[in-house]
Amino acid sequence: MSGWISSRIRFDGLWQHPDFVKLWAGETISVFGSLIGRTALQFTAILVLDARPLQIATLLAMGIVPELIFAPFVGVWVDRLRRRPIMIAADLGRAALLASIPATYAFDALTMEQLYVVAFLTAIAGGQQQANRK
Repeated sequence: MSGWISSRIRFDGLWQHPDFVKLWAGETISVFGSLIGRTALQFTAILVLDARPLQIATLLAMGIVPELIFAPFVGVWVDRLRRRPIMIAADLGRAALLASIPATYAFDALTMEQLYVVAFLTAIAGGQQQANRK
């Protein structure tokens, strides 16, 4: 029995590596931000713009279709370049796109079309992130 206990795998060693901690923290923030962003787009459309069901369905499609269309091409492109700068640029791009929503709302210029564009472009950046992680 004591042999089993001494042969257990210890995972705390990963937390001693600063590069791993940075990667883990950045990816965790990115994933939660993506989930919140997708949900917030839908709630914004419903609560602020009084979107109809067809508009919500279109918004959801704009967040899914780009991954289906562009995934093969983005995957090949990502494999030929350094991954870290691409991942950082994609996260910053998604953040800027999502930040444009409250900015345009503040100027009373928010439209469904903008939400469609934001959903489409953030889906492309998210698809790039998925390709980069593999």
